[in-house]
Amino acid sequence: DSRTGLNPRPEDTATQQGPFDAGLIRGLTDLLADVQKKKKGDEAKVPPSLVDMTAGLGQMFAGFVTAGVDVDYFGLDWAGNVMDVADRVMPIVGEENYVVPLICWADPSRPFDLGRKFDVAVAIVGNGQHIAAEGKMASLDN
Repeated sequence: DSRTGLNPRPEDTATQQGPFDAGLIRGLTDLLADVQKKKKGDEAKVPPSLVDMTAGLGQMFAGFVTAGVDVDYFGLDWAGNVMDVADRVMPIVGEENYVVPLICWADPSRPFDLGRKFDVAVAIVGNGQHIAAEGKMASLDN
């Protein structure tokens, strides 16, 4: 099993996890607005959709909420216990009462089907996160 876990200890998340970068939220907001402008008919009535392939504790979603962005957000992460921390108050840097949104588990190194398409897919991989060489193409195909 390739699952690793998020560290759910508040004393650790308070110093190791931070809010999503506001500049990147602005850039993604502009991208989502461009996507929305291109929609026609009934499609234009629904907000743009975004799948966050490396959601962690859902800080990107929180960034959209804080910025007032209307987006159909779906978060995924490969931390083995990511679904266990949903709806828990876990302090992050700068936010003592951060509530983790629902994030679903997925192994990006193996093919999977979410049963729908998204307007935008984002995968921000940080230091220490990796996908084994044999799973890189599956990750891109997802």
